[in-house]
Amino acid sequence: FAGSTGDNVYTGHLAFPILGRQDVLGTLRERFSERIAEVGSAAELDAVDAAVTPIVLSTATGRRHVPTTHRLDTREYLAFLGRCDFFLAPPGFLMPVCHNLTEAMALRAIPILNYADWMRPPLEDGVSCLAFSTRDELVAVVERALEMSGTEVEQLRRGVAAYAEAHLTVGAFAARLGAVIDQSPKIVVNAEKDTVALWRERHGGA
Repeated sequence: FAGSTGDNVYTGHLAFPILGRQDVLGTLRERFSERIAEVGSAAELDAVDAAVTPIVLSTATGRRHVPTTHRLDTREYLAFLGRCDFFLAPPGFLMPVCHNLTEAMALRAIPILNYADWMRPPLEDGVSCLAFSTRDELVAVVERALEMSGTEVEQLRRGVAAYAEAHLTVGAFAARLGAVIDQSPKIVVNAEKDTVALWRERHGGA
């Protein structure tokens, strides 16, 4: 996992009926403490021995969306995702689906998450993700990931790549939008408040 955790929005009760980010990461740290490497820089990431600590966390403890609080810059972050077989994708705070899920999937990292059915179409456990709901299921699914053979991992990665290509690329989105735009020319954007404000600013307050 790489992402924000420090802002108090991640510590409260999520507005959705699923485990929040701090609950997910707290369970991981509690149950796998001896197998986790906590990294604070690209150099520390390069020094990780995956055979000893196969679980790597790079968390930003400051306010969300402030670049200077993150441990890895954009290039380092994307390189990190590209090295991952799996990516723990706990929910955001205003909505479960977080940008780091789609970023990880674009680089064929297999998401481990508790909102697979919130995607459209839903991600499938064992096909395009590893899914959990409870803390015990989270522990079980991480153990499952750590015990997978290289062949099993590669098969899952192919499933992730196929889903991303079919549903998450710009071309796939444009094709879906083009098919319905004539019937429904009004577009409703489902986004966090900061994103909506920025979009309105760039489009003259529309």
